[in-house]
Amino acid sequence: MSTAELEDVGSIAVPPMADGASASKGQWLAPPIAWYAVVMISLVTLCGQLDYGLISLLVQPIKHSTHMSDVQIGLLMGAAYSLPYLCCGFPLGWLSDRARRTWVLSSALTIWSIGTGLCGFASSFWSFAACRGIMGSAISVKGPTTVSVIPDLVPREKLGRAFGVYNICLTGGQYLSSIVGGLILGLLLVRHRMPIHLFGLEIKEAWQMVFILMGLPGLLLAPFVALTVPEPARHGARNQPKSLAEVLNQLLEMLHFMFVGPAGRVFVPTLVGMALSGILLAGYGGWRAAFFARTYHMGAHVYGPLAGMLGLIGAPIGVLIGAWLSERMQKRWSDAHLRLAAIVHALIMPIYIFTPLLPNATLALGLQFLMGILMLVAAPSQLAAMQIITPNRMRAQVNALYMITISVIGNGLGPSVVALMTEHLFHAETQLGTAMMTLAAICTPISLLCLILTVKPYGRLHQQVLDAEAAQA
Repeated sequence: MSTAELEDVGSIAVPPMADGASASKGQWLAPPIAWYAVVMISLVTLCGQLDYGLISLLVQPIKHSTHMSDVQIGLLMGAAYSLPYLCCGFPLGWLSDRARRTWVLSSALTIWSIGTGLCGFASSFWSFAACRGIMGSAISVKGPTTVSVIPDLVPREKLGRAFGVYNICLTGGQYLSSIVGGLILGLLLVRHRMPIHLFGLEIKEAWQMVFILMGLPGLLLAPFVALTVPEPARHGARNQPKSLAEVLNQLLEMLHFMFVGPAGRVFVPTLVGMALSGILLAGYGGWRAAFFARTYHMGAHVYGPLAGMLGLIGAPIGVLIGAWLSERMQKRWSDAHLRLAAIVHALIMPIYIFTPLLPNATLALGLQFLMGILMLVAAPSQLAAMQIITPNRMRAQVNALYMITISVIGNGLGPSVVALMTEHLFHAETQLGTAMMTLAAICTPISLLCLILTVKPYGRLHQQVLDAEAAQA
């Protein structure tokens, strides 16, 4: 991957530097240390994606052994994870704006990795839901804290490259989850290694062992993050509030910024559009492995490695194309980040709608490959746009609200909506593809309209940031 092509993806306007929390005079870390920190923090994100997406791959094996309904599986993928995420996301985002962020991340990584391993010992809906709740509560801090700390690790001119690393790990973790999970599942099934006795307990099903093994990487990584990754200075940060009144004032300031001030014309449509996109992504993505199993009779141990490898091939292609387009569009338009995202969303809409109608798995995998590339073209630009217009002092809290919208509304409702349509509207497991197509036909046009509405207001705000920087130069 050419670093030059990634240079301007997600370029973030950083406010004037002030004294940092842990580095004297707000100075930048030495480049080797800073890039080591970027890589390690991105690997935390990768571990989160490994663990979060595993249940989607294993839907059919879990259903077969536990006899859960589609609606129950949908609740495990969605509400059981998202409601604890909601309860913990904003408080932990507030904490990461004040505490040592590398320690917050390593602690959360340890907890959600334990939750992943415990899923392998679950034997009922409620025990499984408790494990998913542990994962959701801990993983809620990952996104806001990571997106907050990366701009404090590298200067603005290197920020696109740093977010490129982050987005590759964000997407790569999802694909590695499919590859590694599918390979482990296939190995256990082919060699008939089950049951396995572990800690005095009998692990009867292969999918349970997959969860146990996939929780290990995070447990191994966490101490290295805590002990070797330095806390960077908070560039542009101000003194943190010490009283409850100051905390409430800062919260009101953030809400006014997002919903009342000029930035509201960007954030309100963005949150609505991202909620709908989140419902689609979670519903569509959560049931994709089950769709291939039910429609094309392709088991998870076959689908996982195939889909994961295609995704890993497409991810750098998408980032490179997105970086190239973003760099050139920024030379012409101040609204380039969201303009590019809107164009890509218009292209991806028909792919979402028509993929479930394809007659064979090869064509469906091909369009899924194209869909993954297009999503990576737009993702860095959308993420960067939110950071550009958000002051540093409230960045993690704004990111928390942004990601809570996706995780709670999107992930919480998406899998259950598809399950409800499959069971109660179309009345057959084999109609899962029809339910996915229906969801796409509803969500994609509205989310595209919301994104289009943000383009011009964002362009004006971005131009104000550029003008302010030029005046300070």
